[in-house]
Amino acid sequence: MDPEREEEMQTVDRNLCPDCIENIRAAQLTFREVPGRRQETDVCDWCRKRRLIRRIRIEYGKKGGQ
Repeated sequence: MDPEREEEMQTVDRNLCPDCIENIRAAQLTFREVPGRRQETDVCDWCRKRRLIRRIRIEYGKKGGQ
């Protein structure tokens, strides 16, 4: 495998409620809000509660969180 590609971070997008966003912040994961998305009421991808959610991009890999 190409060593430069091994150093790249991978991402995953999730719809998360404020409580789950605080949990990933406390876990010190690297994340940011996906631009251009509004807050809307939907089911949180992690806790499965129907709440006001935001689309979050979580980075992981060699330089991101585990």
